[in-house]
Amino acid sequence: MRCAILGLAVFIVAGCSKTRTRDEIFTERAGLPQVFMGLKTGKQIVAPASKGVFVDPETKDEFWPTMECTNPDCPGRKGSEPVLFVVPRAEVNRGCPHCSKTRNLKNESSSDKAKYASFVSPYELPETKARLKELSNETKLAAERDARNQRK
Repeated sequence: MRCAILGLAVFIVAGCSKTRTRDEIFTERAGLPQVFMGLKTGKQIVAPASKGVFVDPETKDEFWPTMECTNPDCPGRKGSEPVLFVVPRAEVNRGCPHCSKTRNLKNESSSDKAKYASFVSPYELPETKARLKELSNETKLAAERDARNQRK
């Protein structure tokens, strides 16, 4: 009986909880964990996504958000682990550094460049990816709620 009453109380409180604004959702999104990698050391640090590029005060290494190569034939692939790397300013158009070693960048066709570019995306931790999906749904509901409120 106690469990049933407690369960009902949780259901009522959860159903009456305040819906969040899109700004509140955006703030949470910016604070989600992201992997950053040092340019010199290759060391990985998990920090809030909002941190952006930063310098480690101890090592003086620049830390950049990690990128991931999803090319199934990437030479950097080791089993099922993601192929992570950073793309500093000067190398933005080269794509995955592991794949670049096997490519002829000077004579590569634009379709091949586009194919390799499609394999590269920002890396998201599995728990961050799951939370981003939830936040996306919450943002959609908040936008619909805001639109209804404006029509009133």
